[in-house]
Formats: sequence, structure tokens, C-alpha cells
Amino acid sequence: MSFISFAACNNPENPKKAILDTGEKVGTAVIQGSLNELSKAIELDKKSAKAYASRGAVKYAMGDQDGAIADFTKAIEINPKSTAAYSGRGTAKIAKGDIPGASADFIAVGKIMILSKLNPEEGKNQETESQ
Repeated sequence: MSFISFAACNNPENPKKAILDTGEKVGTAVIQGSLNELSKAIELDKKSAKAYASRGAVKYAMGDQDGAIADFTKAIEINPKSTAAYSGRGTAKIAKGDIPGASADFIAVGKIMILSKLNPEEGKNQETESQ
């Protein structure tokens, strides 16, 4: 963190802004790096529902709801029992104003969770299948 303090010293007019600007740049670089790594993971294993869902979460964090929905949808196609993918897609749909679509996704999460309690063997594959 010393580089943040150093940046603040180099901007005597507004050291707080320098710290915030530096933090924003570091955060953006970390998010972009995560997106790149997840894209590489998907290239290596196109059947990894977990990688698609994770990349969807990063895209959502970046404000790319359409990209997030596409990745969450792909994760669901690979693993229809992925509550994380349904929840993520539902959240992205809310951000886009698609309340009926979001509601359907959250209902799917509830169904998956209830069915996993009724049949524990089925629930084991909820998040582990095709990771």
C-alpha cells in the first residue's frame, strides 16, 4: 500500500482524491485480470459451469448485465442445478428491469433447493456437476 501513499504525496492539492483514484485503478486492473483468467479457464474447459458462472459474476460487477446473463445462461445449460448461476442471472435480470425473468430464476433456485432436501443424492450435484 505504500504506492498509494506515495501517489497521495505527489498530489499535494488533493491527496484524498489521489488515493481514491489509485485505488480505483488497482480495483479495475484486478477485475480485468479476473475476467481474463476466467476466459482462459473457459477456453481450456468449455463445459465448466463454475467458470461460466464466475465470469458472469465478474461481468455483472463490471456493469455488463448482458454479458453476465449470457454467461449465467451458459452455466445453467451445462448444469441445470446450479443455484449460483440462477441467482446470478436473476440478479442481472433485475438490474436490467426484467422482473418476470428474474422471478422465474429465483423460483428455480427455490425448486432446486427444495428438491435437493427431498432427495439428498440429487442435491449433491447442485454445484459440483460439470465444474
